[in-house]
Amino acid sequence: DAAIDCGGENTATLTNTAELFIGGVLDGSSQDDLIVDCRRVSNAATIDKTLSPSTPAPHTHNSSVTYDITVTNDDLEFPITDFIITDTLPTGFTFDETANTDCVYGTPTTVECAVAQVVAPGASATISLTANIADSTSLCDASHDNVAHVNLNEFVVSSDTEPLYIE
Repeated sequence: DAAIDCGGENTATLTNTAELFIGGVLDGSSQDDLIVDCRRVSNAATIDKTLSPSTPAPHTHNSSVTYDITVTNDDLEFPITDFIITDTLPTGFTFDETANTDCVYGTPTTVECAVAQVVAPGASATISLTANIADSTSLCDASHDNVAHVNLNEFVVSSDTEPLYIE
């Protein structure tokens, strides 16, 4: 076991040196440096997805809807940083790129929003995501589920589904 002293910095360099001795004589050596991230971050978060009050019911085809997606840091000690929200749109919905400049299409049905901020223990961060509903009556008189996930340090740690009824 080795302790890494970051000296108050965000990173530290850990050096590993290997030496080759032949007959008690140093014949060669090799050295590798490893940069260690000293920031303590949390993997404890929850996500809550709701319809924005700015787009109240009734919802119809050929319109748009805005979702508010809130990520809460459930850790009591460490912040969460640089997380990704992935939103899977229902069939017949498209992402409004003009309303969401911090988000991009990941695939034809998913939107990825990289949130590059630090969320303190117990605090929350909210983004809004607008989707356009296709001009198709086949979407009417049905509920459509929209699912969002929060990814921290490359792991999905929480998901939430928000149903939307189209009249």
